Amino acid sequence: GGSEDYMTKLYNLANDDNVSNQFELLGQVKNLDERFRESSIFVLSSRYEGFGMVLIEAMSQGCACISFDCTAGPREIINNNVDGILVEDQNMDDMTLALSDLIENEDKRERLATEAIKSVDRFSVKNITDKWERLLVDVVDIKAD
Repeated sequence: GGSEDYMTKLYNLANDDNVSNQFELLGQVKNLDERFRESSIFVLSSRYEGFGMVLIEAMSQGCACISFDCTAGPREIINNNVDGILVEDQNMDDMTLALSDLIENEDKRERLATEAIKSVDRFSVKNITDKWERLLVDVVDIKAD
């Protein structure tokens, strides 16, 4: 989404750099899980991230993920070079290298995607519910003492 002026600036920038045919600006989409399944790589370029739910969503659909190691969020989700890649915060050169490496290295891309699908199970509703239940039982036990 965004304003028409902002979108025009993005398209002009892409045209100036001769990359407009290499990506698509989708705007807001309702079927994000389908878009993730159509993709092999997901890049999170946030400067700040409270909790990267979008990383979990992309990982759950088999995307190899790259993220800046920004304050909070990505480090709690990605195990670097196991189920995704963390890049020094706002280091564009390293981000470019990591992305190029994944584009060119299908085996690495597939390995990260496979591990990502496995690792996000720790964020499943059942696992999170179990953790909340254990926490609440502990709180009740502490108050009972």
